[in-house]
Amino acid sequence: MNGKEKLPYRAATITKARPLYADDACCGSRTPEAGDTRTAPANATAPLAASQAVNGAVRTPIRIMQMNCPTEEGMIRKKLAAMPAVTAMGFNLMQRVLTVVHSPDSLDGILTAIRSLGFTPEVAAGDAPLGPCTRFCVNAFSQK
Repeated sequence: MNGKEKLPYRAATITKARPLYADDACCGSRTPEAGDTRTAPANATAPLAASQAVNGAVRTPIRIMQMNCPTEEGMIRKKLAAMPAVTAMGFNLMQRVLTVVHSPDSLDGILTAIRSLGFTPEVAAGDAPLGPCTRFCVNAFSQK
């Protein structure tokens, strides 16, 4: 071909498809429109494991039901990577769980950062952030 021959197909007109969801999220996962009957996968509602101590840090699983695509993962990764207290992250989009390795007293800040992106983070019941005095008192009196 010398670049002047006519191609055997017509150029298609690309139009933006109507999103499945009402808001402008990357994949429309945040706010379903009325009548949408899709639900989260069954394994996404399984109980979360408790945080674990790992080499002087803490590994905390965080469920984020709105997180189900690589763009949302990227938003969260970028936000948390800027935090010095976060040393590692792992994403499971199918189960909608983010696992964060962080310094022991940084869970409050991590959850606040995730909320600032418009997500609703959930942690295991025993991992709910406590204030410094409460955390100290619980740790001091739970030792036997």
